Amino acid sequence: MTAPTSPSELCDALRTCAERNSVIETGGAFSKPTMGGPIPSEAVRVTTSAMTRLLAYEPADLTISVEAGMPWRELNRILDDNNQFVPVDPAYGQTATVGGVVATDSSGPRRRRYGSARDVTIGMTFATVEGKLIQSGGMVVKNVTGLDMAKLMIGSFGTLATIATVNFKVLPKPVAVSTFVFSGDSLASIIKLRTRIIASQLQPVALDLVSGSGVADVAGAKRYRLIAEAHGNASTVTRYEKEYGEFAQAEAVDFIGLDGPAADQLWNDVREFSSSWIAAHPEGGILRVSTAPSALADTIQLCEGSSVSRAALGVTYVGCSDGEELKQQLNRLRSQGVRTLVEHASAAAKQELEQWTAPDSSLAVMQRLKNELDPQALLNPGRLFGKI
Repeated sequence: MTAPTSPSELCDALRTCAERNSVIETGGAFSKPTMGGPIPSEAVRVTTSAMTRLLAYEPADLTISVEAGMPWRELNRILDDNNQFVPVDPAYGQTATVGGVVATDSSGPRRRRYGSARDVTIGMTFATVEGKLIQSGGMVVKNVTGLDMAKLMIGSFGTLATIATVNFKVLPKPVAVSTFVFSGDSLASIIKLRTRIIASQLQPVALDLVSGSGVADVAGAKRYRLIAEAHGNASTVTRYEKEYGEFAQAEAVDFIGLDGPAADQLWNDVREFSSSWIAAHPEGGILRVSTAPSALADTIQLCEGSSVSRAALGVTYVGCSDGEELKQQLNRLRSQGVRTLVEHASAAAKQELEQWTAPDSSLAVMQRLKNELDPQALLNPGRLFGKI
C-alpha cells in the first residue's frame, strides 16, 4: 500500500502505477468496502489517509479547504470551534474521510434541506493517472469557473481521478434544533401526515420514514415512524412543535419531541442504518430504491422488512438479511419497474447480481469520460457499481 503525504506525491504514485500498467485501488479510510463494485484482488492500493492538512479556513467567508484524507469527524471538529458546520451528514461519518464522502457523493437525512456533497463542494484538486494535478472551482461560494470538472469527480467512486483537496462552503450552526417523532401502525396515516408537513409553511430540515426494526424504537414507537428535524430560533422551534402536534392529532398518530442526546442518538441510528445493518447482516445487503415521493407508500409496501426513507425525496434504503432475500427483493422491485440499485452487498453477492441498471445512453457518456481520463482503465475498475 502506498500512502502519499501531499498532492504532488499522490500524482507521482498514480503515474508510477500507470507506467507499470498496475490496476489501482484508491481511497481514504476504505470504510465502505461493501458499497459499490468489487476491486480486483491484484490492485495496488493508493490511500490518501496521510493527506490530512487544513489548507485554508475563512470563517467570515464561510469557506474551508482541506486535504482529502482528513477524517470527516475532524472536519466537523474544526468547524465546531467556530460554531459552523458543513451541512452534509453522511453515513460512516466517524470513519470516512473527506475524499471518501465526496467521491461517493454521500448524504444523510439533512439532504432534504442542504443536499449532498455535490451541493456544498465549491472546488477541488484531483490527480490523474498521468500524474497531473487539476484544479477546479475555487474558494468563493459563487465561483463556478471550472466547477463542472469537480462535479464529474463527485460520485465517481474514484474511477476517473483521485481527489486530493476539497473546498466547501459552510454554514453557521442553528440557534435551536429539535426533533419530532410521529409513530403509528397505519402507513396510510403516516403518509398523510408527511403530505401535511410538506405542504405546510414550517419545512423540516430532515424528514425520514422508518419502517421495521432497523432503527431503535423511541418512547414505545410503533411500526412506522416519521422523524422530522427543525432548525431555527427558540420561538420558531416552539411553533414547529405546536403545529406538528396538531397535525399528529388530526391523523391520530403518536407524537413526541426530542432534544439533546436522545435526539442525537436517534438521528445517528437513522443516518447509520446502512452501516449498522451490514455489520449485523454481513451476508445481506442494502437496496437503494428511487421513486417519486408520491409513490413512497407503494414502495415501502413492495419492499417488505426494514427500511429508512428520505420521505420528502422518494429514496428508500431497504435492509436484506442474506443473499437470497437480496436477490428476491431486487427481482421483485425491478419486475415492477422500480429503479433499484444494490448499494451495499458482500463480494459474493456482487458477482451474482447486476448492481445497477443504468440507461445505455448514460453508460456510453460515462465510458467516454473514463476513456479520456483513464484510457488504460486502471483506476478503481468496476467500483462504480460494476459498470465503470
